[in-house]
Amino acid sequence: REAIRLEPDLALAYQVLSYGLAESGDYQGGLQAAERAAELNPSDPDSLMALAKAQLRFGSYDEAVANAALARRLHPMAPGYYPYVHGQALYAAGQAGEAEEVAAECLLDAPREANCLRIEAVSLVRLDRVPEARTVMTRLAAQDPSFSVAAERRLRRFGDSPLMQRYLDDLAAAGAPADLDQVAMPRPGAA
Repeated sequence: REAIRLEPDLALAYQVLSYGLAESGDYQGGLQAAERAAELNPSDPDSLMALAKAQLRFGSYDEAVANAALARRLHPMAPGYYPYVHGQALYAAGQAGEAEEVAAECLLDAPREANCLRIEAVSLVRLDRVPEARTVMTRLAAQDPSFSVAAERRLRRFGDSPLMQRYLDDLAAAGAPADLDQVAMPRPGAA
């Protein structure tokens, strides 16, 4: 907020504010800040991606797909989280086949990327390919031992929308542990 006060037209400050507000549960405020970032710099892929992320928490899934796709076109060498957010938006918009394709593309570049593994797993559940989703979940558990449905519930990737519960249910169907107590801990001396 101080950066915005000092430089009211700084899109990056609005991106950061959007993220902070969303993390605190103010999804409307996060969306407004992201919209301002994109308004200030409509050709900036980072502003568009921030807007897509805010739209996911606010429930504007088709708009999130459009903004994430545009951001990726504008920045073909974008950071690894771009395809993850795009896949997340596609999953949210009910386009599981496209979401799985984007997640698989992400995993070609970064085979251990936990965010892409999550989206691939839930997309495969939506596509009724549960055995494949369970295989992906095994890879995710190896990559992120602290991963659980309870941890995802706290992150609120889809805000307070009904989609949030569907996402958690899809994770469970893919074999995600309900909480950390269910995560298999390696035995001492086991490789």
